[in-house]
Amino acid sequence: LSIAIDKTFYPYGAPFYLETDSHEYNLFTISHDTGSAIKGKNRADLFLGKGEKAEKIAGNLSKKLQLYILMPYNQTYD
Repeated sequence: LSIAIDKTFYPYGAPFYLETDSHEYNLFTISHDTGSAIKGKNRADLFLGKGEKAEKIAGNLSKKLQLYILMPYNQTYD
């Protein structure tokens, strides 16, 4: 699965974990796109596939979201 994000805050190709209250969409995803309605941090559009059914589900999807970017951390030691 992939998500659209605000590219001024997050890079394309980064792995994310989505967490919602309903748990149905608690998923690991990759950022692949951006959208004109996606503005700011902690906002994303979930791509559910092609076709009329997927578009209808995605269009009606509005959940409270915690968006976690999974980036490696490299701490150097002296």
